[in-house]
Amino acid sequence: MDHHCPWFNNCVSFTNYKSFLLTITYSTLLAIFTLLTTIPGALKAWFSCGLCFETLQVNGLVVCSAITSVSLGVLVPIHIDFVLRNVTTLENMGSTVLREADDSFNLGRKRNFVQVSL
Repeated sequence: MDHHCPWFNNCVSFTNYKSFLLTITYSTLLAIFTLLTTIPGALKAWFSCGLCFETLQVNGLVVCSAITSVSLGVLVPIHIDFVLRNVTTLENMGSTVLREADDSFNLGRKRNFVQVSL
């Protein structure tokens, strides 16, 4: 087991790690896309009607997509690093003795990535 993800209400393990990684990656890309495409509409709504209902809706979407982009944007590179080093979240959080021990599961960055992505 890698870790229990409360957002997915599921334990992330080797069997579903690829799905977990793809989900957070695609969610990050969608949040960034949403942010970039709604900013012009938010500015247009703000300058055309000031503080009206449409402005609040669009600005709320901008804020939500910005928060999602930042939070998942931090999470994705961390998990890609875990894949490339072939460690789990729990192993990474473990003591320094575990981190300094010889890692016999590390196959190299490319083979580690292929192992998870197949």
